[in-house]
Amino acid sequence: MGAVRITTNGLYRNYRTNLTKNINRLNDTMTDVQTERKFNAYAEDPVAASKAWRLRRDYWRTGDQIDNNNQIISKYESAYSAMAAVVDGDTEHPGLDGILASIEGVSDSAGSSRSALGRDLISTAESIVSMMNSRYGDDFIFAGADGENIPFEWDGDKLLYRGVDVSTPKTDYVTADFLDSDGNLDQAKFDEQKELYEDAHPGYSFKDALKLNEMANETTYVDIGLGMKEDADGNLITGSAFNSAVSGLQFLNYGEDNNLAVLMRELGQIFENTDPETGSYASDADKERADELLNKIHDAVRYSQGQHVKLSADAKFLKTNLQQLETNKSQLNEQIMDTEGMDPAEAITEMSWAQYCYNAALRIGTNILSQSLIDYMS
Repeated sequence: MGAVRITTNGLYRNYRTNLTKNINRLNDTMTDVQTERKFNAYAEDPVAASKAWRLRRDYWRTGDQIDNNNQIISKYESAYSAMAAVVDGDTEHPGLDGILASIEGVSDSAGSSRSALGRDLISTAESIVSMMNSRYGDDFIFAGADGENIPFEWDGDKLLYRGVDVSTPKTDYVTADFLDSDGNLDQAKFDEQKELYEDAHPGYSFKDALKLNEMANETTYVDIGLGMKEDADGNLITGSAFNSAVSGLQFLNYGEDNNLAVLMRELGQIFENTDPETGSYASDADKERADELLNKIHDAVRYSQGQHVKLSADAKFLKTNLQQLETNKSQLNEQIMDTEGMDPAEAITEMSWAQYCYNAALRIGTNILSQSLIDYMS
């Protein structure tokens, strides 16, 4: 068997290759120490990198859901405070229960106080409308899906919600009921119901009634971690998202003799027109209407109080949901760290070993170069 010949060039090439590997290894371990990551490129660990990408996607989505949830909580807390000023009252107004007590306490024997109470009722009705026009940031809280335009405005004795009289009698129909399979208006069907409605409610518009229904039930769905899914037809499953639109029509009600502010204002005007000395009504019709309004206001007050409670329940749900989202985000972060993160002590140990190997390679290189120089000189 012949002897293996080791040339100087071959030895140098092998040394250079090994030295390059040691340098690269040292650089990699230094990067690991700096980033505290198990891998810094997809190719280094495709399985772990794919898992980490999914985890980070869920982590970022959860962060967005937390931001959405926080924004809605702030909006609902502002809405709750505005409603509390209506329901519970303040230093200037007694609140809804106080109003009921004042109205019910005005008997015939104490009728002289009706005129003063009438002025208070009108003032309270206007105050309620003012509270319902509160803003959250640049948007109106109770404007439904249209936060840019003021929701309530008085037009004489009429109260308008985004331009439509809130006292327009209700209808069970919505515009979608008159669309055919292609989404076009079935004019004959629409005209038939329009005629029936306007014959039953002279002076009111069927289109306005439809519009009120739509504005009262407007939706602005937001992803707060409830699933956000669509059905087979591509329509959002309502339970998988949160409706952030808050319509003032849902809190003060709408339709004929239903709106709290309108009822209070009308009763206030009747009371204000009574005799300031005796409290006598201007007419029997006024007395009859006042008795009728008293019962309607009682129902309207209870309705608005119920809506206030519902608003509080929604706010509590959002806070509970926020806690769950924050827990999910923390758990996702832990999973990301388990998938991507490297133990600092382990990373430093690996770097120290790579540094040792690199230093050793340099010492070997010194010996190789020295021996090569001697061979050359000889």
